[in-house]
Amino acid sequence: MATIFFEAPEDQVSNFVPRPSLHKQLENAFRPKPLSKSSQPRIAVVHGQPGTGKSQLVANYLEEARDRYSGVFWLDARRRDTIDEHFRRLDCLLSDGDKPKNQVIANLEELVNSACDWFDQRSDKKFLLVYDGADNLGNGDRSSTVDLNALMPQCRNLDILITSRDSAVAKLGSTVILMKDMEKAEAIELLLRNSGLNQSAASQKQLQDTRVIVEILGYSPLLVALAGSYIAQNPQIQSHLTEYLPEFRRNRKKVVRDYRGLIPKFPAASLATLETSLELAAEKSPLAVPMLTFLSFLNPRDISSHLFEDGTHVHLSTFAEALDSASHEGPADSSSSTEDDIVEGDPNSTEDNQESAWDLPIVAISDQERSDIQHAFSVLESLSFLRRSAQGSRFCMDNLIYSWNQERLSQDEKALAIKVTSEFLMDKIRRTSEASTSEKHYLGSQMMASFDNIARLREDLTDPELQSMLVSAVDTFANHLCEIGRGSDEISMRQLCYDMSEQLYGTDHMETLAVKRYLAKAFWAAGDLAQAATLEREVLEKMTAILGNEDTRTLEVINDLALCLQALGDPKGAAALLRELLERRTKIHGNSHPDTLQAMNNLASILIDAGALPEAVAIATQALDLRKQVLGEEHLDTLTTMSNLAGIHRALKEFDQAATMYRQVLLKRKQILGSENPATLTAMNNLAAILMGTGEVEEAVNLQLEVLEMRKKTQGNDHPDTLKAVVNLASSLYAMEELDAAAALQQDVLNKRRQILGDTHPDTLRLMGNLANTLFAQGYHDQAIDLLTESVEQSKITLGDDHFETIQSMENLKAMQDEHTLPLKDITNLMR
Repeated sequence: MATIFFEAPEDQVSNFVPRPSLHKQLENAFRPKPLSKSSQPRIAVVHGQPGTGKSQLVANYLEEARDRYSGVFWLDARRRDTIDEHFRRLDCLLSDGDKPKNQVIANLEELVNSACDWFDQRSDKKFLLVYDGADNLGNGDRSSTVDLNALMPQCRNLDILITSRDSAVAKLGSTVILMKDMEKAEAIELLLRNSGLNQSAASQKQLQDTRVIVEILGYSPLLVALAGSYIAQNPQIQSHLTEYLPEFRRNRKKVVRDYRGLIPKFPAASLATLETSLELAAEKSPLAVPMLTFLSFLNPRDISSHLFEDGTHVHLSTFAEALDSASHEGPADSSSSTEDDIVEGDPNSTEDNQESAWDLPIVAISDQERSDIQHAFSVLESLSFLRRSAQGSRFCMDNLIYSWNQERLSQDEKALAIKVTSEFLMDKIRRTSEASTSEKHYLGSQMMASFDNIARLREDLTDPELQSMLVSAVDTFANHLCEIGRGSDEISMRQLCYDMSEQLYGTDHMETLAVKRYLAKAFWAAGDLAQAATLEREVLEKMTAILGNEDTRTLEVINDLALCLQALGDPKGAAALLRELLERRTKIHGNSHPDTLQAMNNLASILIDAGALPEAVAIATQALDLRKQVLGEEHLDTLTTMSNLAGIHRALKEFDQAATMYRQVLLKRKQILGSENPATLTAMNNLAAILMGTGEVEEAVNLQLEVLEMRKKTQGNDHPDTLKAVVNLASSLYAMEELDAAAALQQDVLNKRRQILGDTHPDTLRLMGNLANTLFAQGYHDQAIDLLTESVEQSKITLGDDHFETIQSMENLKAMQDEHTLPLKDITNLMR
């Protein structure tokens, strides 16, 4: 097979000067040898300060070693979410169309395992994985902190190269290559090469001038490269290299005078070199400097050259005009910088609240604007501010350039950059409805870079109007992250949104309480039900005190808290809240109001778990009759209530009546929504469950197989709904005593849930109980008892000793330990 290159330079870095001793160390680290029996990859770390040429050294090594590898995969390891983004794109490349377009693997560790499986299947080939810029191994929130130990594919046919300035990362490598500034001869060669001069043909005067320049630049690879690129763009300087120095010295005086506050962070030589090149960029393209600044507030490691092609170029234009206006008002002072459809009102649902962003006009980019933007990219690349990837459509920016370009701004300019880039990202969200999963995750990566900037600078963003806009932006970002399944990033984003809202509006403001509700929903989705309930109670207490107990917003929180209590195993407490809710909504709106009917529907569903089935039938029947009268027999809400009533008949073991109602729901949903709609698939699943109870096994399994195939097609192999479909099929196979097939499916889903949701998520714990039952039926008694014991102990912690699922699991465990007899209670039916 031809060598695969993913985000890796396929050609030698043009301005790179070989550093023989460092190359020798890399050669020795990965010297070709027969594949070992060990499952561990070989790991080398290139360690050094910013601007020392770590990435360039690795890129140049790839050119020389390319024939040794069947694939070279280059990942941006600056943050956890950038690794996630690159692994997703890598997964699409390696699957080569084998996976559905919309498939989402929700967990980064699962993506790593998927890549490892791909490597293992090609055990006779050798591959290289590069983690570039792994500088954030330390403490921090999970969205940004990079724990490389957990992200190392354990494949014996894999070499891993890491570049980092973090000394903790260096400890991961069996070989560590320490990067220092260049030797004088190396720096001279780099400057001449980047300047477009042939060293062998250079005059003694040019060589002498070169020695002076590189000495002044401290032999820093980045600064020497920048200076060389500057000279290459000035033909008159190529023959008189010392003419570079007056510009450099003038700018050094300028930065010492105007940017005194930056000197502790950036040596004067660095600032002078950067400012000298920046002036030339401005001369060559009026848009180049604003674009560089704009890009410095996004993800600097993954910049698409098509970033503005969808019409969002208007934000760049706005930013350029605002910077230009500010420059005419006077110089900035940078020295001051410092599965059943049982309930409605689902706590996992979110509502868009971004009307201003949605109402912006969509303006197509003109040919002239496109040409100006591409020219600006070209100028920045020619001056070494940006480096182009091998694929040609993406750029990256050196960390030193990225940091300097932010720090050189005044506080007002930073605020402007954060405002405009946030509006830019909000605008892009509304254009992603037809975008691919990869494109949506790329946008998510840009949002997390924006998150970093807002979190770091928010104490200095004191304008109330800007603060209000950023609260809306961060909320919008969180909604997008929720949509693409990045739960931990969503929680980080919503926590920031809450902190900002609390600071801006106060703890008791309705906006702050609304944001807190969405934070609770994010914890709910992540399986932290206790934290979700705590937040909901806090919101309810505040809203009751401020609005009273009959305000619509207060009643909505009561509904959410009741559903949370139900999930926590307190159906009686949940039912008490919903009775209170139903009473108030009936008093305010009457029996026929949609909110009243929603409360009736939810109360009926919770009464099933509370064991009050006769009351549940009465309430659900009343709700169904009223919804038929008010909404009509084919309204989706009417069908939801009919499905709930069918579920109650199922709980009463009135299977024929339940099956008739489920068939009606399925027929209507197919007619209204189509066969692939998630609500239609849920109806198919519900009917299949009833048919298993009535002994119509063949039809039930066929329905479950159809649901599973549709879920895979529309949502992907690893979407939570797809995994639930697999679990339901496994449950049917268990009932049919096809135990080997059931166990294989359950084990596969359990592995994925452990990776995606974690060991403590309720869905993981339920499946552990189901698999334990299957293993016990197969005769693997010790293994089954060990697994169910783990599930019980964790259920006590996560759900509590009195939770009905904990109690049922304990009963199953007791049966295994004391009686070793079957049948055991199957908790599959608890899946929702």
